[in-house]
Amino acid sequence: VVTKGLNPNVEMKDSGVEWIGEIPSNWGCFEFKFVINLLTDFESNGSFKSVKENVKVLDDIGPVWYVRMTDLENNNIRNDKCKYCDFDTYEFLHKTKLDGGELLITKRGEIGKVYIFPNDSGISTLGPNSYLLKLDESEVSPNFLFYFYKSDFGQITLKLMDKSTTIGSIYKDDLKNSKVIIPPLSEQQQIVDYLDEYTQRIDKTISIEEKRIELLKEYRQSLISEVVTGKRKVVE
Repeated sequence: VVTKGLNPNVEMKDSGVEWIGEIPSNWGCFEFKFVINLLTDFESNGSFKSVKENVKVLDDIGPVWYVRMTDLENNNIRNDKCKYCDFDTYEFLHKTKLDGGELLITKRGEIGKVYIFPNDSGISTLGPNSYLLKLDESEVSPNFLFYFYKSDFGQITLKLMDKSTTIGSIYKDDLKNSKVIIPPLSEQQQIVDYLDEYTQRIDKTISIEEKRIELLKEYRQSLISEVVTGKRKVVE
């Protein structure tokens, strides 16, 4: 959907990107930097020394959510599994304050993780190991690019940027110069609405099946217990 669109009969053209192939003729293929208003990260807030002196991560729940990608991966939204910081730390980390709707991309570690920071998440700031992107929303929907980077094609794009031989790592310039597929804005919204609906259906089906599996596991354990303790008669 994010590389071919919703209309199977649309005229196509070569995207110029080998692993994407053809795209609809009215879509564009641009360097990412042309639709980025802000690309920043935790390290942009100051030197290693100043960060060490000014960033205080709390042991308990505090006023500011110190966001890690693992929080979003596990759907931990401002709960007791998250990390927090105080207001002084929040003001020091002024370059990575989160308002909601930002595109977050892992820069170090497990390359390929992408999220949209949820709206209405309260006062929050971004922790290390990821990029915060604010996009030109007159040209591109953050939610469309989220789906693009979640696709096989987007994952290839991100993983080809990883030049580390040990722990994964993406550099800012490589991200800026990477290619993204951009449909007209109205078509982006149609694609986002379509994918929101159908991925929610799939997620609901997965949830139902997971509950069913858990019930079967409980039944299996109960059956074993009843048989080995003689509570259930085994008929030969």
